[in-house]
Amino acid sequence: MGYWQLVHRKAWKRTANAIGGRLHRLVMFLVAQVAVAAAIWLALTRLDLPASDFTWRNIGAEGVRIVAAAVPFLAFPLLYVWRFLRAPASLHRQMEAQQYEDMAHIEALEAEIARLKAEPPPASRDPDGIFQHGVQVGRVVLALTDPARGSATFQQIVEAADFDTSAEFDYRDWVLRLEGVGGDMRSQIGGTRSRALSQVVCRIERQRAWRES
Repeated sequence: MGYWQLVHRKAWKRTANAIGGRLHRLVMFLVAQVAVAAAIWLALTRLDLPASDFTWRNIGAEGVRIVAAAVPFLAFPLLYVWRFLRAPASLHRQMEAQQYEDMAHIEALEAEIARLKAEPPPASRDPDGIFQHGVQVGRVVLALTDPARGSATFQQIVEAADFDTSAEFDYRDWVLRLEGVGGDMRSQIGGTRSRALSQVVCRIERQRAWRES
């Protein structure tokens, strides 16, 4: 769509909305035009124009009354012309406002991209680790998962000093719960605790809803 077509559409829409945006406004506008035209017609009917008047002599009294009574009906075209002349400035302001809004949006996106670039990537999870509340609490040795049967077995879970065996835990794509342990060896050397579970049998509760990198 060309620029002047856009100006025309804007001016026409605003003129139509100003006059006939609602039914009662349109009716009032038409009634006012008819009333003014009737008043002009009656006033000129009673007015005795001089015979030497150029307009009177060439088009006659009837023509003068018709032309004068038609003047109120020029309100819509005149209002349209006024809106048309004002439309370019309005469009210019709208385009400037849109440009400022677009620039602000672009700046916000650039700032977000810069923030994401500046942040270090999340640490990769140990594929052999088990996690509770997002914290690694152990590491499995020789795992065997069978999703079809809903079971998982580990020969050992080591480094499990903070492992809560009564709670669910995450292992790769699964949420597991402990069902049986063949052995539970604990020790403490110099204030450092260690724990190793052996012959661990687990039940697969469900698949994890999300997956961390």
